[in-house]
Amino acid sequence: MRYRDIIILTIKLSATYAMFQYLVYAIPQQVMFNHTINIDSTGYGHLVLGALSVLLVFWLIIYFTPWFVDNLRLAKGFKEEKIDLAGMKESSIYRAALIIICLFILMTNSPELITQVYFRFKADVSVDNITYNNDENLFYYVVQVLMSIIVLGNAGRIARWFAKV
Repeated sequence: MRYRDIIILTIKLSATYAMFQYLVYAIPQQVMFNHTINIDSTGYGHLVLGALSVLLVFWLIIYFTPWFVDNLRLAKGFKEEKIDLAGMKESSIYRAALIIICLFILMTNSPELITQVYFRFKADVSVDNITYNNDENLFYYVVQVLMSIIVLGNAGRIARWFAKV
């Protein structure tokens, strides 16, 4: 593997991590915030347009990374041209990175999801009049955990797609 490939891989993985963070954290928080303050449909339209524009920027960074590396000459100036990584393919590196990212998201959000489900269950079966007003939080953590599980299940396909792009 060449230094150019390592730089391209690093930039693509950084953009992928930032995109997943945006999908898993920022979008559900904005939906919760808009729902909490009762924003009308235009607020959701702005949210969708903003989310699509940010995702487009991430996709362009991922897609045009080789062009950026070549035109900015980021891979120039190293003594050797190649790095030996024991025969690892680019898609296997992407897959390992996706698995690490998704496991991190899953580990950080699963305890909070279990806590929210417990509080919801406790409010539903309680003899006292306990109210549970955090449906938005429950939705937020369910989306985060489901997104990480879906990406974990499709890590191989996503890695092959990134290797093509």
